[in-house]
Amino acid sequence: MGFLGTTTGSQEPFVVSAGRSLRKHRRLMSSLVMAVAVSLVAVVTVAIPAGAQPGPAVVVANPGRVLITVTGGAIGFGGVDLPLPPCDEVGTGCLSFTATVAPDGSFTVANGDLQLPRFDLPLDQLGQAIPIGLSVETYTAGAIGGLISPQGRLARLELGLGVRLVPDLSSLGPLSFLASGASCGIGPVQLSLTTGGSGDVTGVPYDPDTGTASLVDGRYEVPGLACSPLISIILPLLAGDALADVNINDVIATANQALGLPSPSGDSAVTFDITVSRVGGDALMPLTSGGIAWPSTGFGDVPGSATFDEAVRWLKAQGITTGLGGSATVFGPGAAVNRGQMAAFVWRMMDRRNAPADCGFTDVRSSAFFSRAVCWLKAANVTTGVNGTSAFAPDRALTRGEMALFLWRVAGRPTGSPPSAFTDLAPGAAYVPAVAWLSANGITTGMRNDPTTFNPGGVVTRAQMALFLYRLVSTPQAWDPAVTLPTGTVPPLPV
Repeated sequence: MGFLGTTTGSQEPFVVSAGRSLRKHRRLMSSLVMAVAVSLVAVVTVAIPAGAQPGPAVVVANPGRVLITVTGGAIGFGGVDLPLPPCDEVGTGCLSFTATVAPDGSFTVANGDLQLPRFDLPLDQLGQAIPIGLSVETYTAGAIGGLISPQGRLARLELGLGVRLVPDLSSLGPLSFLASGASCGIGPVQLSLTTGGSGDVTGVPYDPDTGTASLVDGRYEVPGLACSPLISIILPLLAGDALADVNINDVIATANQALGLPSPSGDSAVTFDITVSRVGGDALMPLTSGGIAWPSTGFGDVPGSATFDEAVRWLKAQGITTGLGGSATVFGPGAAVNRGQMAAFVWRMMDRRNAPADCGFTDVRSSAFFSRAVCWLKAANVTTGVNGTSAFAPDRALTRGEMALFLWRVAGRPTGSPPSAFTDLAPGAAYVPAVAWLSANGITTGMRNDPTTFNPGGVVTRAQMALFLYRLVSTPQAWDPAVTLPTGTVPPLPV
């Protein structure tokens, strides 16, 4: 672990060895014990500015009121695809809601502002042709959040979506009050929809000229259909002898089997086709593509003057990071990245492609946040473990040499790069062709304090991680043509 140095130009932040600093200032240490203590603190802590506050919001474009209209799409789970209600070209019959977009492109909508449809499903025959009215309600749970960045061609939508089936109990007369407690339902399911990639599905980037985009989520889980205990009492009352010999629990189990529920992550996909318009007076207008591509992050320790500012903004906008330990205000640019965290960063960059949670590494628990990421790396032949063992060493600090190798393999092991000019690479080391590729494509320019060195054994910091990833997705020619580029690849931005 080291301390993050100041950066200029396009070079990575440099790392100053904690040991070298201690040797330089040994006369200031009162004892060897104090020196060891300071070294340990340097390893496990991250310097955060006192009272760190997010910088001023930068304008993405079009702050103010917008109308977001869902023009089509489908919700899928198990083997079932439920199409969203169709609507015509002028929006009649569409699901829609208004939102106030902040200068940084974000918005929050109160729960209930998106009015979802309710369907009446009369069952013509059940048992001895006894009619039972059944309605299907869709609902949102909690506030809806999102992000619109026309310049970055990015749109995101976060919401909880549920389905509830409610029988018509009006025929029960005085007992009809039980309707509020008699229902079956699925969810709510938390959806994170994006124009990027999710699982095995890919969205369509936001088009500033038409205001349209397709948002997808292919990484959500759907629980099984569950019914309230009152259902087993009320349905026999409604149906009389028709359901006298029916076990309601068996019916629910059969329904879950038919619907493919519960449905684990990766077996489901949802698409929302949307149109976004500015609300101005009585007219709806398309959004303009002004402003910056990636909104401000809210991280108080990432100043706008930092070399890694734009990279971190891209990282946050693409959902690759939410902050250090999930913090909304701290990114921790000087914190070291371990191998498990690296796997998660790279997997998210590559659209969270589907992979099992358990792939044989003895030190990767299936419940760990990086388990699917590590297993995807293994499936893609990016890693086989450490030292020929069945371990991945997720907690071990990531070195710059390892990072070069990982990124080179993810990009398809491109060949033909001339040797780099770095003087500190071990001849014959596995990372040598990877570093040559990084250098040839401008993804690395060496250490700021000595551009002739790469420091392959140095620890990768979170700021350096952001820069490596951002430069990689900003350099499509660096990838082998056989590799499918991630949807977060930075396109030529509209002017």
